[in-house]
Amino acid sequence: MIGFAAALVVGGIAMLGGVDTGKVCVVDMGSNTFKLIVGEMSGGTYVEHYIDKKTLQVGDDMSKSGRISDGKLKDIREALTEFRSKCESKGAVSFRAVATAAFREAVNGRGVVDIGTDVQIPVEIATEERESALAYLTATNGAKSQAVIDNGSRTIELVAKDANGAPVWKVVKLGYRAAYDEFFRNASTFAEGYDRMIAALARDLGDLTAYAGRQDLVGIELDEMATYLLKKKKVDGARITLSALNKSIAKLKREDASTFSELKKERDIDRVLPRLVAVEYVLRQTGYRSVGVVSRELGVGLIIEAGLQ
Repeated sequence: MIGFAAALVVGGIAMLGGVDTGKVCVVDMGSNTFKLIVGEMSGGTYVEHYIDKKTLQVGDDMSKSGRISDGKLKDIREALTEFRSKCESKGAVSFRAVATAAFREAVNGRGVVDIGTDVQIPVEIATEERESALAYLTATNGAKSQAVIDNGSRTIELVAKDANGAPVWKVVKLGYRAAYDEFFRNASTFAEGYDRMIAALARDLGDLTAYAGRQDLVGIELDEMATYLLKKKKVDGARITLSALNKSIAKLKREDASTFSELKKERDIDRVLPRLVAVEYVLRQTGYRSVGVVSRELGVGLIIEAGLQ
């Protein structure tokens, strides 16, 4: 098997066997952001041709009443229509979309399936198990003996595979937006928010031994945190060490209320602080010394899956 590290070195995902897919248009309908991906499997390698993003904040909208508002459904229709047009202009030969946590939770979440039918982008509302399986493919290319963390806006997912190759997953509603609002937004210091989030992680994640002892731990949806920690823009293939996290968190804990207030004004800090805490916690509980960063969206898993069939 071609290893994960080797795939990163050559700038693509290398796999044995598989089929060429042609250009595939995938819309990753996240709870906060929609991501458009045009990519393909070619010669056993994942090749990305185009990516675009649109912030729709469906999760925030849904959390107000438990349903997606009519206005937000209109925004979703417009976004998918625009994405379909872009995909056609990029030469896509097939179209798919995967919707995640906010759509599972919304009482009218399946309305986006009808919208997808209208705009000719079939929409799949992923179960927790299905989303975890796609996260595993996105992060590992299907390689065995890996553990994956996916820290999205509404949920944190951990996934590995058992001895039979079946996914073993855990999903908790402590994604970065939810966690920032609950633990950091109104906290007077980082230390205060940190202690509260650690208590919640310990309560909700519980025993993590099922994800320990693998060849590697890799993560998706960690880019902003990695950029903040490593002080560089391109973080795909980088590693975040537990020692670096410990050092950064210790520094943040020493900040007084005034300094922390200023920190909360920084761009993307809501995406950074909860992820620092979550990744540090997972590393400590599973015994890994570092996590690899994979700068790919969940929808890439659909393309890799098609190439493996």
